[in-house]
Amino acid sequence: PNIELIVIDDGSTDHSREIIEETLKKSPFKKTEYIYQRNQGVVVARNLGLQTMNGDYCIFVDSDDSLDSEYIVKTIQVAHSQQADIVYTKMLNLETQELVLGAKPFDLIEFFIGNNIHSAALVKKSILLGTRYDMYLNDKLLEDYDFFFNLIVNCNAKAVPCEDTHLNYSILQDSRSNRNNLLKYYNVYLYILKKY
Repeated sequence: PNIELIVIDDGSTDHSREIIEETLKKSPFKKTEYIYQRNQGVVVARNLGLQTMNGDYCIFVDSDDSLDSEYIVKTIQVAHSQQADIVYTKMLNLETQELVLGAKPFDLIEFFIGNNIHSAALVKKSILLGTRYDMYLNDKLLEDYDFFFNLIVNCNAKAVPCEDTHLNYSILQDSRSNRNNLLKYYNVYLYILKKY
């Protein structure tokens, strides 16, 4: 009941608004808020979430993904027991339940090579210190990778895996995270590496 649910609708053009508003009437959470904005991109939506939230921790769940039923309690337990600022889990394919990304112990050198912290990682609010998502990366790629890099390198955030739960991840052909355009992907990757 202490969960604060903030739904940010980034300019949907179908019947999402009506469906969301009707669904949120049944929300079991202490605070539930629906925010509609004209389409401005994922970075603007995430930054609005950071600006709006009141809790001690935040988790971003994209509209096509879902959390294991124990996700929040398990990640918070790890945050407390390990004094962690970022808690990440493995990712399972939503359809097949096959492993997409494991949750191995954090290693900064490996993190420079590639991201193993998904967008729905639990983040402790006190480590943010005003950190926001990079507007340059809006509607590009890897905005989450950059965000976690910023927290780890510039805010000394401690990242720890949680083995006891997982994110259910949708793998869609037309997804923004589809890496078929390697030139675009690596241009953004190099931009991030140069920052850190």
